[in-house]
Amino acid sequence: MQAQGCSVLLKSIEVAQWYLAANPGRLAMVLMAEAHTPYVAPLLREDYHGFREIIRLRKEQRVDEAQFEQKRLDTTFVIQSMLFGDGAVALLIGNEEGKPAFGPISHLTNDEPEDVNLLTMISNSSHPFLKGRPQYFMQPSVPNRGAHYAVTTVRNVLQHPQSPVSDLAQVDDCLIHTAARRFWMVYVPN
Repeated sequence: MQAQGCSVLLKSIEVAQWYLAANPGRLAMVLMAEAHTPYVAPLLREDYHGFREIIRLRKEQRVDEAQFEQKRLDTTFVIQSMLFGDGAVALLIGNEEGKPAFGPISHLTNDEPEDVNLLTMISNSSHPFLKGRPQYFMQPSVPNRGAHYAVTTVRNVLQHPQSPVSDLAQVDDCLIHTAARRFWMVYVPN
């Protein structure tokens, strides 16, 4: 599966679960890999401003409009480098007492119609560091929508009738990935 963002991992796990339900006693392996480094601008400095700092610099008239836009773009690139790095995952999924032993799963994609545009991309950036490669743009609502997606997916898992836990106090670790328009969580019961 390609071009489906982060949710492809959980969609792949669901496909593996369906396979295991139809083929008891078998195993399924889900392999995922992404390489975004060619599409992300390199980090050339040690320090970058946060968005609030950049706005304050503009309000204090310490940067002109062109400098403001450049600093905003540079900060966006730093966030993209952090969120869209290279990585790989391999999961072996089997059966436990005749049932797939992974789940329940909660994932959301475009929960609200306007979420479709939380992250956009142009195919040929004019930014000098990108040299015509794709460039991502995040809407200002990304942090709030990310929090909504994270809280909602956690609640969905905890409230699922097949969940072995119903409260976060029963969970040792909760790993939440909110790196794009698609959000997923993995929990480890006590």
